[in-house]
Amino acid sequence: MFRGQCSRKQAGVLGLLAVTVFSVVFLVSCRIKYSETIPLSAVPWFAQTGKISASSQTAGVPTDRKTQSVWKEVQSNTHFMDLSLMVFGGTKEQNHKEVKKGGRRKTTCEKIGTAVSLRSSRHQYLTRDLSDAGAMVLQNERYGRYINESDKVHKPKVERSKRFIQFAGATVWLEQHQVHLMASRLMYTPSGKPNKATTSFLFMQLFDKEWHELKNQTLEISFEQKDSQGQMREVKRKLTFPYVSNIAFTANYHKGNKKYFGPEDPRIILRKSSLGFEEPIVVFNLKTKSSKRSMFMYKPFSEKMKHLRLNVHSKITTQKNWAPFINDLNNDTIFFVYSLNPLVVASCDVHSGNCNYSQKDNSFTGTVGPLRGGTQFVQLPLSKLIKRAIFGANRSVFIGWARAHLDKCGCGPAMYRPNLVVLLQDYHANNNSYTYSIPEVSEYTDFGMEVRSWEDAKNACAGRSVLIPNSIIDWRVSSHINTINTQIEKLKHPLHSELMKVDSISKTLKEKLHANSKGYENTDDSEHQGIHQREASPAVSSKTWASLFSGSSHFEDLMSLSLSSADSDISVIYVSGLMNAVLSLPSLYADHASHSRNDPSITDAKPHSTASTNAHATPIVDKVRSWWSRKLAPGPPSSPVRGSYFAHKPPSNLMCAIEASRSYCRAYGQRISHHHKDIQP
Repeated sequence: MFRGQCSRKQAGVLGLLAVTVFSVVFLVSCRIKYSETIPLSAVPWFAQTGKISASSQTAGVPTDRKTQSVWKEVQSNTHFMDLSLMVFGGTKEQNHKEVKKGGRRKTTCEKIGTAVSLRSSRHQYLTRDLSDAGAMVLQNERYGRYINESDKVHKPKVERSKRFIQFAGATVWLEQHQVHLMASRLMYTPSGKPNKATTSFLFMQLFDKEWHELKNQTLEISFEQKDSQGQMREVKRKLTFPYVSNIAFTANYHKGNKKYFGPEDPRIILRKSSLGFEEPIVVFNLKTKSSKRSMFMYKPFSEKMKHLRLNVHSKITTQKNWAPFINDLNNDTIFFVYSLNPLVVASCDVHSGNCNYSQKDNSFTGTVGPLRGGTQFVQLPLSKLIKRAIFGANRSVFIGWARAHLDKCGCGPAMYRPNLVVLLQDYHANNNSYTYSIPEVSEYTDFGMEVRSWEDAKNACAGRSVLIPNSIIDWRVSSHINTINTQIEKLKHPLHSELMKVDSISKTLKEKLHANSKGYENTDDSEHQGIHQREASPAVSSKTWASLFSGSSHFEDLMSLSLSSADSDISVIYVSGLMNAVLSLPSLYADHASHSRNDPSITDAKPHSTASTNAHATPIVDKVRSWWSRKLAPGPPSSPVRGSYFAHKPPSNLMCAIEASRSYCRAYGQRISHHHKDIQP
């Protein structure tokens, strides 16, 4: 009898175990099937959650108060999810027709695609009562008159409190004041619908590090101003927030389309002045008296506005979606990505607003492609010296979030989502010029956010599905582990100096560098000294750096982003792991460029038009590059070159990114459709 009971118990245990195994297999198979249908970025929040761990071994550059607070929250926040993002870096040698052929498209895009791993937080809506903002608009005599004229032509259909909508909140962190500064679009729409706004205004606000609005907060701010002798001097004034900027514009509600007046789609960027303090610059588009939409630059601290004047094609009547960026070598110039395909870049003087083309494509006639400007572009948050060590003296790497506009792709009439874009800026001393390329473009991502419906709250695909990236608020390396400086010294890298302070990386990278340093210790000291005197470091093999930064977390970084959905809100998210993901892409490094990047003439000041070079240094540079590549990045030299340069035809990486985005749209639409059917009575 006892044996019978044991047998029954064993059978029960085995049965339970079998059921458990079957359940696990079933769930895994469902997961695989689900992930094949829907990109991870479209998976809801509950599908992937976890904590971001920050190392307890903190060393190097001390973190500021905001970073410490944010990372403390990150470590304890359970609402972070794993995010996989496919990034495409088209091969330079690849024929564009190869991508266009239907049978080869999938194979080609898989070949040039790389899945990078990120983590993103739950989004946080920044909501507020706009009644006081509306009152500020009406207190402005000119604005109040515009509102009254608008109401006479466009008969209001909702109460006044519902006629103001706020979105497109572009934000930066003011380190000196320890606050977030936001410039947003405040729309007045008599119908209450965001796509029928008659007038827009620029609304300025302050938030603390935890995103609480600071009302009636006064800052003592500084800005530049020329004195009577033409010299820049610092001027201080007090500014109280929030407020509606007094932007001069005209509005005629009786001609044309009778709407869309005032500043639209603000973007913000920080510039360090020649006197050493940071000053925000807001750029936006504005309809002029001639009804042409043009770009303007506004400095909120000095309240100065300049028309950004660029000689454009006569057929182009609308200027918008310029994506700004600033090179830390020249803060008197603000650059703009004017077009992403073909890649056209303009440079504008921050004082006069006069612009020239920094890179132009004569094939561009104003036709806007699917990929358009979103946030500003920002440089990697590494010290100048370490960036020079990794990328070379003349290369700058920028990261931004564009947004692709796809029509009838599977969810409503149109969809907008963010796409990660890597921008390279290369300086050429022989003609004092820059060239640009976009080696990496990602598929759509929604960061796991819930995207609000445009028209029907019950069906997210009833109207346009819109998620727009507004700005990169902040991006920094928050935890520093085991400095790289010692390793550069052991390798006798030409950048080494006892006074050099650089950003740091993890023990894994340290061990990789140390394990391969023996082969360079016998290098002739005179040769090493000759390189060191050049001041600019040679950029080493792309496979060297990419292999060092792949496979493990060397940097703990945190990027904060501002986004808007359905043109009706503002939200903030945090993204971690982007630094490691970007640095693992070989296309960032010098030997994947189409030009020589080793000219040592560039300095930390403005670019020089002439250069002095050491005639005996080039062979040593080759030795250093060869050693790095041989010791740390073994492998066949015939491996495909990632990176595609925008030309007259869409490059392969852009085409693949758009195709992957269409796949996201179709999967998203299918999921919304199934969900909508499930909840119907």
